[in-house]
Amino acid sequence: MRKATGLIILGLAWGMAFQSCIFQTDPARPNSPPYIKDSCPEDLLLVIEVPIDSILFSFTAGDPDRDELTYSYVLVDNEGEVLEILHNGPDYVFEPQEGGFYHLQGRAHDHSDYAARDWYVTAIELHNDPPVINWYSPDQDSITTLIGSTIEFRMGVEDDHPEDLRYSYYAGSVPIEIMDETSAAQYRFTENGFFDVTGIVWDGEYGDTLLWVVRVVGEPDTILPARITDLIGWTGPDPGTIRLQWTASGDDDMDGRANHYRVRTHTISILNEDDWNEASQKNGVPVPGLPGTIEEMIVVNLNPGTWLFVTVRVVDDFGNMSQLGNCIRLLVRGIDADGYITDAATGASLGGVVVSAEGIADTTLADGYYKLANLPLYTDLIRIRDEHIVGDQGTYYDMAIPVSGISWHFRKDLTMMPYVDLVSELHGTYDGSFYTFFRYMTNTRGLLGRPTIFRNWDHYPVTVCNPPFLWEGVDIQALARIAMTAWNDLTELELFIEISDPDAADVEIIYDTEYESKHHVETIRSNEDGTPAKMLIWICPINQRAPIQIRGRRIFAHELGHILQLSHSSDLGHLMVGGTAPLIDDPSQDEINLVTALFGMPTIFDAAWYIDE
Repeated sequence: MRKATGLIILGLAWGMAFQSCIFQTDPARPNSPPYIKDSCPEDLLLVIEVPIDSILFSFTAGDPDRDELTYSYVLVDNEGEVLEILHNGPDYVFEPQEGGFYHLQGRAHDHSDYAARDWYVTAIELHNDPPVINWYSPDQDSITTLIGSTIEFRMGVEDDHPEDLRYSYYAGSVPIEIMDETSAAQYRFTENGFFDVTGIVWDGEYGDTLLWVVRVVGEPDTILPARITDLIGWTGPDPGTIRLQWTASGDDDMDGRANHYRVRTHTISILNEDDWNEASQKNGVPVPGLPGTIEEMIVVNLNPGTWLFVTVRVVDDFGNMSQLGNCIRLLVRGIDADGYITDAATGASLGGVVVSAEGIADTTLADGYYKLANLPLYTDLIRIRDEHIVGDQGTYYDMAIPVSGISWHFRKDLTMMPYVDLVSELHGTYDGSFYTFFRYMTNTRGLLGRPTIFRNWDHYPVTVCNPPFLWEGVDIQALARIAMTAWNDLTELELFIEISDPDAADVEIIYDTEYESKHHVETIRSNEDGTPAKMLIWICPINQRAPIQIRGRRIFAHELGHILQLSHSSDLGHLMVGGTAPLIDDPSQDEINLVTALFGMPTIFDAAWYIDE
């Protein structure tokens, strides 16, 4: 069986090389937000007198990614929305001219996130008059109410700066509202007994206080809401989600509107209270409707592509919770991978190819399309094979493509390399294995620390500046043209075209008539991804070991093979043989098959994707 596998490796560009440019680097990491390291003042709550006092604020921040940070100070409201930008920079002197309550925030920004430090400043104007509570509601100091009742407490206050007032309410030691701009607060009494409800108004310097004594009487509600027995669900619309639906029950069995729902998930079925206590509580539950209402919910932030159990319980105003209802098992929406499979040599779509990952498989349609739905996040390998019988070698090399860091649906088009035999090797150097020949000729064997990433031209045809040149009465330009035509005609591909502008050409032929050195190619400029951008073919006419006027066609054909990123072969049956002169003038069938496959494969690929067993 011939198979094909590999790693997706990003690369760091090599220097100038006359064959394939190969490198690798770590994948780009997601941005990490900055964090506050220290700040001054350290106190959260500050009080100053205006207009005579000021405060110097300063803070420093760090960033895990070592991003450049910018600093600013802003005023924000109770919702955290920016009211005013006060200053840009790490230090700021705050000098309010009017009394009031100020929420300052220092922010450290990188290119997409920020970290914040908050200060709450009460500015007291000199000659401040204390606030005075002049009316209140309820207007009785002592109140009797039934258990389960909700009472709204409110204070009216006279003050010279009412906009600076902040209100706090406590039921015994339980805070109802703290330092709120609103003068009213609501509280529901769910236990019998006496409760002291305290209202406090504060202007930053002075305050006034009010006390209500509330007596709670009556019998508490002990009737449980009816349990949910018709919970159903589906895989959700986005990765990490499920969709739920059920019918609302009531506050007391099926009567009245319940207070809230609790939705929990678990990796095992939730059948008893122990299972429930171990399950994970989910947010975003709907507000209960009237009994019989159809409720719907999308649960988010789940592990994509995994199975889990889920159940729903109902809670009334007194904290009574329904019994466990039905528990269902659902597949969390996973990551979808799709794409098209094509023949590297012909570009034709390949139907009947099996694509699989983590137990999920699909067979390509006639147009080569496949889709793997609901892959889990831990998916690390996609396998591709064209044979359906174990032991059958198939028409193409099988593949295994590593993937990492998936978090959303992704597209991956793949090209399969046809399985062919070597037919041109004279001495069995590669044991008749096209795969072995392929790895050697692309210099992607991965042995002794060598890379497995191949980087080809990012476009075809490659433009060549082929200047006129005569040597000992021989038209050398014509020999170069014959070699380019041979590569194009034998592969039936448009690999090379001639242009006259050397600056615009991808490849320039240069003749060195001063030094007797070897004919060779050189990469003088690469693209950011390491693919070649500019290459030179150096021809040395003085070199009589490979005289250009006699073997020019063979020499050019060989050097053009290097332009196509081919390394040297070790077999005399190939044009690209190294260490000695080739025996043939044009590319061999093996080299034609190789270049034909490379032409249809991705510009950058990992040769280890393709497996030969």
